[in-house]
Amino acid sequence: MEQGMAQDLLGCEAVADTENSECVLGIVTNYLLWSFFKSHEDYIEYEEATLMIVSGMPTKEGLKMIAGKIYTLLSDD
Repeated sequence: MEQGMAQDLLGCEAVADTENSECVLGIVTNYLLWSFFKSHEDYIEYEEATLMIVSGMPTKEGLKMIAGKIYTLLSDD
């Protein structure tokens, strides 16, 4: 996860520079752990979530939570 987050943040910075974007989004996951990034010009918003698993399967509530975080990340402020 740490290596993925470092790569994601470097990728966000590269996209922001090449595309002249003020805001770039990123998600890093290993299926259970999720890290969400919203990189702005002078700061980075960061949030974590853990997918809830019961009997080896993700719960409906867990999937809704992850989908909700992705929706919020993509929503215009």
